[in-house]
Amino acid sequence: QNHSVFSFFFLLMHRRPPRSTLFPYTTLFRSLSAGEISTKFGLVEIIRNGKTSIVSDKMTLRVGDVIRVGNGEAEIMLPKRFVSSAKKRTELRVVDRDELFLERGVLVSEAKKRAGEISTSRGLVKSLPGAAFEVSVSESGEMRVVLKKNKLTVKDWLKGEIILNEGEEI
Repeated sequence: QNHSVFSFFFLLMHRRPPRSTLFPYTTLFRSLSAGEISTKFGLVEIIRNGKTSIVSDKMTLRVGDVIRVGNGEAEIMLPKRFVSSAKKRTELRVVDRDELFLERGVLVSEAKKRAGEISTSRGLVKSLPGAAFEVSVSESGEMRVVLKKNKLTVKDWLKGEIILNEGEEI
């Protein structure tokens, strides 16, 4: 009996190691829900792992998803972070469970209980809980931020860190 148990553990110890020691962890974290998207009207697409899906009502978002809003509007909810309304001709990526990367278009957002982040090729917008704001990125990559309520920190790669107070914009 002891000999067979020893042989079993010996075989387990001599198996080939995984190709990547991070593989089980990256698979686990990618499978976690990052939030949810619902279509208000019009065409909304999700690109996940190279496959395009049309959002007809609601869909779970995962880290790495690309969201394309055509001639419509969609609501994006990141749990406990913020709710964003993506306007027509907006393209963004779910970077993390609390961060979106806005490639182009307009996001109108309201922060919930925790801070959230929206990054662009030009900088990073970090919201405080309770902030209401709009971030837009033009076709040329220029970023515009309008703060409607509370405070925001904007880290512009060219201008440095800027604190916006209610009613201010850059």
